[in-house]
Amino acid sequence: MILDDLSGVRTGAPETWPARFRAYLRGRGVSDAQVEKWGLGYFDAGAFAERVYVPIEDATGLRSYAARSILPEHNVPPPFPPEVSRARWTYSYVPDFLRDAVWFGQRFWPAHGGVAVVVEGVFDALRLDRDFPGLSVAAFHYMSQTQAAYDLLAYGFDRVVVLTDSDPVGDRTAEIVSVGLRNSGAPVVSSRARLPRSKDPASADLGELRDALGTCGVV
Repeated sequence: MILDDLSGVRTGAPETWPARFRAYLRGRGVSDAQVEKWGLGYFDAGAFAERVYVPIEDATGLRSYAARSILPEHNVPPPFPPEVSRARWTYSYVPDFLRDAVWFGQRFWPAHGGVAVVVEGVFDALRLDRDFPGLSVAAFHYMSQTQAAYDLLAYGFDRVVVLTDSDPVGDRTAEIVSVGLRNSGAPVVSSRARLPRSKDPASADLGELRDALGTCGVV
């Protein structure tokens, strides 16, 4: 699915949203201020009904978006067509040659330099955005897993820190990002910040986040 049908998306002040969508985001730790900052919304109709809308933008505007179900996994009710993904996350994109070179978080990156922190998901990035204002975040997702995307990081920042928990998935994410940065040929410094096993940035407590990021000199 591409960005040719966003007719079911609703955005705006969170207090005007249906309670179930607002409650879902609050339950994930997303503040009303972040809803407005990041342009989050919800789908009230169409194939993505009952999903939260997460725009993925760069400085030029909307490049992609994610739709996150607020329903229990694999519980997509009728009358959804059978081809609609039942996955928690569904990604769609702008159909042009730049569609793969985008990260969630890129909208607020500086022009050049500094430190970027790569995490595994949108809610991880939003957690860091809330508790560490001004930190440049980049959420790893399937459309950021291209060399063009790693080049954006490598040539845009002086340092890149991958923040994940200490499990095989986190290890694999860190390895993929490290290889991509190395293959870029840019003189970027990359490092790994580890959270306790089974703790991701969205679920870790503030002390655990500070400790992990502190090992890499980020905070």
